[in-house]
Amino acid sequence: MQMADIESRIAWKKDDPALRRDTEAIWDGLNHVYPREREDRLKELVAVAYDGERPVGACTACAIEYKVLRANVFYVRPAILAGLHHDEILIRLLSAAKGVLQPWARAHPGERLKGMLLMFESDAFDALYSDPILRRLDVELVLTGYTDEGRQIRMLWFDDAKFEK
Repeated sequence: MQMADIESRIAWKKDDPALRRDTEAIWDGLNHVYPREREDRLKELVAVAYDGERPVGACTACAIEYKVLRANVFYVRPAILAGLHHDEILIRLLSAAKGVLQPWARAHPGERLKGMLLMFESDAFDALYSDPILRRLDVELVLTGYTDEGRQIRMLWFDDAKFEK
């Protein structure tokens, strides 16, 4: 199967007007983020995915305490335009996010960030991700549970994640 030619551009801790504009265009196309939340979410922008020059996906991340796993993690929220390569775009965004968030977490050990948490907002992923552990590119998503609506919750652990006693 031919993979899409998806490129991810890093936006973490940058204030790039073009990446912000492209992200807002994606959100507009999805009716995804309320206008009053946008400025805060744009401060959390991690990466924007492109198919050629067309923006097709973006992800944001914020640090949270995930009590179920007793860990501080980045809560990653992707927004992806519908299309043939939805799955590929998600994996590329997660790979880009891992590539920038893992080193950031290492450089900020006081934050004790252990990985990235992803809660799927669509049942469409259930058929795509039926294995408890999904491995693609440098992404390893481990099924950790389900939301009250029955949607998957997955975790990508950073390579050096350790639990403290």
